Amino acid sequence: MRLDQFLQRTGIFRQRTSAARSLKAGLVLVDGAPAKPASTVRAGQRLRVEAGREVREWEVLEVPSGTVPRSARDQYVRLVSTQPRDPS
Repeated sequence: MRLDQFLQRTGIFRQRTSAARSLKAGLVLVDGAPAKPASTVRAGQRLRVEAGREVREWEVLEVPSGTVPRSARDQYVRLVSTQPRDPS
């Protein structure tokens, strides 16, 4: 599954276009490296997302085959940490 799709379907971003913009701006890192919206996501990867005033790190548990109901999102991603974003 494309990374931008995964970010939207698991609720990390509300819209796929927002996910793609953040990826292109370098605000999303996969295993510590910048990634493109069309990158393939795999279980076990770590996602670092800078959004608003926070930096959140997620672990990919499983890649969904389709739409993910809100109640099932924890099955696919796990929030590892939340930190305040560096103001600089």
